[in-house]
Amino acid sequence: MNLFALFRNPHTDNAELVVGGSDTSTTACGQTSYFLISPFHVADNQPVIRIPANRHEQIMIDEAEQLDLYCRYSSNNASCSDKSLYAKDFSLFHSNICEGRFAKLVLARSMSLEGGVEHTPFKLFADACRAYPRCYVVLVSTPQYGTWIAATPELLLSIDGGQGTTMALAGTRRHDSNAADGPWGEKDRREQAIVDQYVGDILGGLQLPFTRTTPKTVRAAHLQHQRTDFQFSMPDNLSEEDFNSRVAEILSALHPTPAVCGLPTDAARQMILEHEHCDRRLYTGYMGMVEPSSRRASLWVTLRTMELHPDNRYTLYAGGGIMADSSEESEWRETEYKMQAMTEIIYN
Repeated sequence: MNLFALFRNPHTDNAELVVGGSDTSTTACGQTSYFLISPFHVADNQPVIRIPANRHEQIMIDEAEQLDLYCRYSSNNASCSDKSLYAKDFSLFHSNICEGRFAKLVLARSMSLEGGVEHTPFKLFADACRAYPRCYVVLVSTPQYGTWIAATPELLLSIDGGQGTTMALAGTRRHDSNAADGPWGEKDRREQAIVDQYVGDILGGLQLPFTRTTPKTVRAAHLQHQRTDFQFSMPDNLSEEDFNSRVAEILSALHPTPAVCGLPTDAARQMILEHEHCDRRLYTGYMGMVEPSSRRASLWVTLRTMELHPDNRYTLYAGGGIMADSSEESEWRETEYKMQAMTEIIYN
């Protein structure tokens, strides 16, 4: 009953499979390549997982669909925030923003589904790869979290030798809306600017020389977002141990960004943990490969997410950035649009 991660990078035809050999891979793997899984908030019952790459291979998407690895299902009883609970959370978050305590807060919710076509997790993964070629698609199974699938457009950190990349991704609208090719609204522009400034400040504080692009509109499934890309430099001659440490330092500084949490960050995270009715678990955490021997890492924010349960049951997660001029109904609709990415896979 090995831990495993199956993932497909954006705009690629092949998936990669990482299989570890232990149910207790929650500590650092030294210089061994590993798949890293972090929740939104690390706690005793929600640890960081490192799956050592005892087996790491490329496979075609069609082959991935036929895999027969053992998938675990957690006993977690997901807190499913219905519209009345969402309204309560929105009112509290919005009032705190209007009173000047926060510039932004991100409010998440979950939704339970059951039924649909009975597919294996591997078939769902393959369908997500075909449906969302621009996204990082991942299927993970561990004893601590059970089995999850995500199709995310948001890169948290990529390193290849001495070159690093991250992004500021914020603002959301439907791809097929009448305004899809026009200018963004004031609320979305300000939301994106907050994340942009935050990422630049973090890289500067880490003394990582960087350049940034101007914001551009990018598509992710049914939606569009604004995105600023950051390129930065770092030493390319680090030892494997120092590379691991540097990756951990950058991740700790970057995550969670205001795109998934709020601003000021520490106070926003505490507000979410104390008052949000949705137990996020892996949603808005991050995951991906770290390969110290080749000085490479690729970590993605865990968005467009669903947790799989026995008997054809699923929990979907989504959220959105709350600003002073946000409305409850528009933010609720945004979460529904975001959940379509996984809903369409379930009922395909």
